[in-house]
Amino acid sequence: MSASLHPTETHQRRHRKQKRDKLRARLAKAPAGARAAIEAKILRTYPVGSEPQPPKPKAPDAPPAPVTA
Repeated sequence: MSASLHPTETHQRRHRKQKRDKLRARLAKAPAGARAAIEAKILRTYPVGSEPQPPKPKAPDAPPAPVTA
């Protein structure tokens, strides 16, 4: 997490992560019949794409542009 965030924002992000982790743990333990309800709750609460995206790989360094005088 970025250190430039306000303490409240950092706390909220951490709390949301804890909630997601708790739901995922319940999902892993749940029997097959109960998983559908938990998955529906996860999708309703955290729609697809709401999690932070992984950083994109950097483009390879391009050769410097020629200097014309």
